[in-house]
Amino acid sequence: MKLFWKIFLSFWVSLILFVGVTLWLTSLYLEQTRGIGDQDRPRTHLRDYTQEARMVAHAEGRRGLEQWLRGLDRIEVIPMYLVDGDGRDLLQRPVPQTLLDLRARHTHRPPHFGRGMRLRGNSIPLGGELLDLIPDYQGVTLYRMLARPRVIAIPLIIAALVSALVCWLLTRYLTRPLTLLSAATRQFAGGNLEVRVAPTLGARRDEAADLAIEFDSMATRIQHLLDTHMQLVADISHELRSPLARLQVAIGLARQKGESADNPELDRIETEADRLNQLIGQVITVSRLESGTRPLHRQPLRLNELMEQIVAQARYEAKQQKCCIHLAGDKEVNIVGDASLLASALENVVRNAVRYTPADGCIEIRIGTSDNTVRIDVSDQGPGVPEQSLDRLFEPFFRVDPARDRHSGGFGLGLAIAARAITTHQGSIRAKNNSDTGLT
Repeated sequence: MKLFWKIFLSFWVSLILFVGVTLWLTSLYLEQTRGIGDQDRPRTHLRDYTQEARMVAHAEGRRGLEQWLRGLDRIEVIPMYLVDGDGRDLLQRPVPQTLLDLRARHTHRPPHFGRGMRLRGNSIPLGGELLDLIPDYQGVTLYRMLARPRVIAIPLIIAALVSALVCWLLTRYLTRPLTLLSAATRQFAGGNLEVRVAPTLGARRDEAADLAIEFDSMATRIQHLLDTHMQLVADISHELRSPLARLQVAIGLARQKGESADNPELDRIETEADRLNQLIGQVITVSRLESGTRPLHRQPLRLNELMEQIVAQARYEAKQQKCCIHLAGDKEVNIVGDASLLASALENVVRNAVRYTPADGCIEIRIGTSDNTVRIDVSDQGPGVPEQSLDRLFEPFFRVDPARDRHSGGFGLGLAIAARAITTHQGSIRAKNNSDTGLT
């Protein structure tokens, strides 16, 4: 069945149930109320009303009794009449003939009473005459019930609860595929390309199921394209390694055959070949990390010692930049991880900080632990990064300033490698601008 008809029929059935249950409960109440009158048995509420009316008549007289009867008629679904000996109601309302005939069969007394006359159970003395409080059980109507919230409240509450339960079940049934699809979309966006929705819906056949099938088809296609793309990048990178190796051999032979070892053209070719070799190596690393094909060699290691080695190597480059590197924080930080992969990630971050720190600047590196988590802050004093570019710093080949990055010799892959290496170790990496200057 189509989702349109499911929604339409759901609301329609819910409305029918609400109205039907309300009418059913109301009819039961009406039948029960009218049955009480037919049984002609003592009724507690009638005795209570009679006692209350006697007290009002004694204390406030006729005017007070009229006000009491009007108030009773506003809240009581059963019409109540105060009838005198001539069959007239205290409020001048027309009294049904059936009530007068019933009263005549059960009452044989003159309209006025004297000393010694005994009061009946529903009689109210008022100014030398007896008024009978008579309920009209047959006068209970749906209109009187609807006009008196105290009476109609219970059927409405029960009907509302029943309809709410039905609507909840229908809403859950209709929205469950969308909830599953939303969760699958979040997982897919988070990198889980294996997630699928259609198998979880069973034999359901509607627009939601069609959407789930389309999502699965899209996910399969995207997964195939990404796998093919990463495989293609890896294959091309590997294939380029061979001609590069031959190019470097040719450069060496050319230098041997040349009259002078100093050859600017060969130096330039060799430099570009080395840069291309580095680029291919980084591309292969990113491809392996993204595809998960790079094996992890986890082992216990001291992170502070690994960081000291990286800083010691980076200080040679920092001297050329005329800047300093300061390492502080906990001295004993033990973790389990891939030493070479973590070293590559941390080295890329530190070298990136060195690259953009100006002369006489200083790079602050701090290692801290908290709640079984290690945190490393690397802060430079460079120009920082535009706020809109912070989230893209860890994308492959992203450049904040292409001209500056090319001049500095970067490829835009160092931070991408660092991000994927940290993620592989169940960590996270992010960048933020410092309050004064530089990037952390």
